[in-house]
Amino acid sequence: MAHQSQTAADSTQNTAPRATVRLGVIVSLVSLVVTLGVVELALRLGGFSYRLYPEKIEFGWPNPTAMANYYLPDEELLWVPKDYQDRVAALKQSPPTVLFMGDSCTEFGTYDTFFAPHAAAAGLPEFTSAKLGVGGWSSFQGLQQMRRDISAIAPKVVTIYYGWNDHWIGFGIQDKEIARLRSPAFTLLEHSRFAQLVTKAALSRGVKGQEVPLRVALPDFRSNLEGMVQIARQAGITPVLLTAPSSHRMGQEPEYLKKRHIKDLTQLVPLHQQYIDVVREVAIKTGAPLCDLATDFAALPQPDIDKYFNKDGIHLTKGPGEGYDKLAAFLADCFKQRGIALR
Repeated sequence: MAHQSQTAADSTQNTAPRATVRLGVIVSLVSLVVTLGVVELALRLGGFSYRLYPEKIEFGWPNPTAMANYYLPDEELLWVPKDYQDRVAALKQSPPTVLFMGDSCTEFGTYDTFFAPHAAAAGLPEFTSAKLGVGGWSSFQGLQQMRRDISAIAPKVVTIYYGWNDHWIGFGIQDKEIARLRSPAFTLLEHSRFAQLVTKAALSRGVKGQEVPLRVALPDFRSNLEGMVQIARQAGITPVLLTAPSSHRMGQEPEYLKKRHIKDLTQLVPLHQQYIDVVREVAIKTGAPLCDLATDFAALPQPDIDKYFNKDGIHLTKGPGEGYDKLAAFLADCFKQRGIALR
């Protein structure tokens, strides 16, 4: 009887410390959750946000509200318009003859609508066309899009129009590194402001004392273009490379580009020229047709160049007889001269 009493006493003594430990763990977890909740609330009330895709694409648009309303995160492409998957599905069902790829110059440009009448005037056969450009995209996203979506759509011809977002300042890491971070687990956490704060701190620490990289370094830009050409050909698609025209002039660079896109405005023109030159070099190396729009526009009188471009010197004016109409005319002439088959 005494032995049983002692056993019960020992059991009670052993249970008490375990209960205390469990209570301590529970209290600690509750305190941690409450603390994280307070920090999360404070960050949200303070307007903090650090998403691993731009909230300000192409000179302030889309702003955070437009990004939330118009775009969706995509694990491979980083972000896409909300109707993107529906458009891809429709194009797979009815592939166009010509598909235009690119960034905001394609998504928000109008050269696709002007191309058909200029092509007809040049004596090219009838064809269908569509565009799948996305604002803010670099050639990195173009390569993923070519691999995943364009090759599955299988148009007869695809135009590849990049070279602006690639050479803007990155977010501390390059586009390809952002893609590696966007694992399914990260995607679940990306809406947490606290997780965004930790990400920003980690990236800032990683680049401290180092030069902030461009979104797509020049060698990667070359590799991305070559990859797009190769994938297109493997899918039976004729890839056509386009150089990105501009109205920028040394000493007259748009000042606002310094706010987010480039540190030294004096480097804008030569930097963009380097990326244009790579497009030309890839065309020579791969034998892909080149429509050198940069050369075409540069050959125009300066007053015409200024008329055809918006003040940013990147996007063209949209109406009949304006910038994108002229681009479409150059493109149709290039198709004819290069003998790009539309049948």
